[in-house]
Amino acid sequence: MTLTQLECFIAVAETLSFTKAAQKLSFVQSAVSSKIAELEKELGVELFIRTSKYVRLTDIGKQLLNNAYKIVALVDDCYIRCDRFKRGVTGHLVIGYVFPPTLRSVLSIFEKFIEERPEVAIQFRTYPDSQFAQACVEKEVDIIVTCPDSISSYRNFLVYKPLFKEKYQVVMSKTHHLAGAKKLSVEQLCTEDFCIMDRRVNVGIYSDIIAMFAKEDFSPHIVAEANAMTNLLLSVEMNNGITILPKSWQKSILNSDRFAFVDLEGSNTERIVGLAWCNNNTNPALKQFLKQLE
Repeated sequence: MTLTQLECFIAVAETLSFTKAAQKLSFVQSAVSSKIAELEKELGVELFIRTSKYVRLTDIGKQLLNNAYKIVALVDDCYIRCDRFKRGVTGHLVIGYVFPPTLRSVLSIFEKFIEERPEVAIQFRTYPDSQFAQACVEKEVDIIVTCPDSISSYRNFLVYKPLFKEKYQVVMSKTHHLAGAKKLSVEQLCTEDFCIMDRRVNVGIYSDIIAMFAKEDFSPHIVAEANAMTNLLLSVEMNNGITILPKSWQKSILNSDRFAFVDLEGSNTERIVGLAWCNNNTNPALKQFLKQLE
C-alpha cells in the first residue's frame, strides 16, 4: 500500500469518476485505474463497483475510506512537522550556564526568541565552569552563557559572541572597615584579605581578579578559595576577607543587607559577558536563534 494508491482511492471516492479523479490529481486516467487495481489486489477486495453508467464505493470501500483519510492526514502531518523542525519552528534549545545571575543578565534575549517561536522547548542546564564548554562541544547543550576566559581552551571548536561589559564591585561584610567607602580602586585593596571562587568553579572571575591585580603589579592576598557561591558569601559575611563579584550579581545575593557593595574603579575592572556555541552544531532551533542574534 502506497500513499499514491490511497490518494487515488480518495480522489475516486470523492468524485465517483476515474476521469475526474485523474484531473484532480493531474494524472492520466490509466494511471489512476492502475493504482486502484493494485490496491484492490493487495487488499484482496473490490473498493468500487464499476459500470458503464456509474462508479460507486462498495461496502468495504466505504469502511476503508475514513481510514484512508486518517493515513494521508498522518503522512501530511509528518511532512509538516519535519518541515517545521528543519526551519527551527519546533524542536528544542538547551542553554548551559554556571551561575544564575549571569544567565539572568541575558535572559531577555531568550525570552524574545520564545515569543517568536513558542513551539521550541527551551531547557536550562547548569555546569561547573570547568565542564560546560566541553558539554557544548559534545552537544549536550546548544549554547552557553559565558566569559571569554572560561572557553579559552576550546576556541578551535566554539564560536564566541560578546554581548556586553559589566563592572565588578567589591563585596564585604557590613562591619568591614571599608564598608563605608563609595568607590575603591584595586590599589586600595592591596593589603586586604581575599576570599574568591576556586578557579575550577569559575575560571572567568578568577582570571579577571588575578589580571586586575597584576596590572597594579601585585597579587591579592587570598585566604580562602570557595567551591560554591554560598560558601564564598559565608566567608565574606564572617569577615574572613572581601571578594570581588560582577555588579549584576548583587540582586541575587540572599541576605544582601548583611553585605556592603562598593563600586570598583579602574579600566581593568569589568568583564565581558557573551554566548558561545559549537561551530558544527546543526540544531535548526540554534540556527534560528543565531539569526535573531545577528
